[in-house]
Amino acid sequence: MSETVRARVRSCTGSGGGTWLRDLPAKHGRGLSSAELNLSLRQLLGLPLPGVRALSRCSIYSQPHDAAGTQRLHHCTGSTGSWALRHNLIRAALATQLRQWRLDLTLEASGHHQDRQLLPDIVARHPRKGKLYAIDVKATLALQKTYLHKAPWETGYTAKKVEKFKESKYRDAVGDHNQDTFVPFCMETFGRMGTQADQSLKEVTLHLQDPSTQVSEARATLNRSLWKGNALIATQARRVDEADYEIIP
Repeated sequence: MSETVRARVRSCTGSGGGTWLRDLPAKHGRGLSSAELNLSLRQLLGLPLPGVRALSRCSIYSQPHDAAGTQRLHHCTGSTGSWALRHNLIRAALATQLRQWRLDLTLEASGHHQDRQLLPDIVARHPRKGKLYAIDVKATLALQKTYLHKAPWETGYTAKKVEKFKESKYRDAVGDHNQDTFVPFCMETFGRMGTQADQSLKEVTLHLQDPSTQVSEARATLNRSLWKGNALIATQARRVDEADYEIIP
């Protein structure tokens, strides 16, 4: 088994990794379309994405694009900016969950750490404790070259590294706001949720009845948003390829 395959398998497992597969889409808007499910399963299994070709080298990581869409799942200019839409889908799903749990929210609180030019995705206040959570959402890919020396052997390694980077970025700003708790809300693009993201969901639901069920449903909702975003990136990648090359079925 290659390092890339090992890293993908590890990233597919663990906290929240497969919740969307076992969660029945009983509520309106919770399911994936047939096309989204097809693309998601192909990405999980490392299969080529329909119509996506191995093209020139990625402008970000200087590695060739591959038919499985690996490079396009991160901040690649060839994805036509769809990674930002995926980020917004996850942020919107998280914000909806927090509102349902009666937290007061501000999205992209521009004045919260304005003096340090930082922009948390969500600032949320707990309804009972009054505690503030400054949340920064990030989707990251375990197959990036910079992580492949450990991601195949350590489950959750990629999310952990991103959490540490985000913490270092916000450390001084949060230190100036002692009432804040900074949460790097990281999700690996194959479904695994970062440790701090998972812990934050458990903490903010302690005031609810049956918090474990609430957290489980939130994981499933967030994973569906992630996979909808992944499918959007793959679809946009195909459109880029179709514009440059004749696609042969």
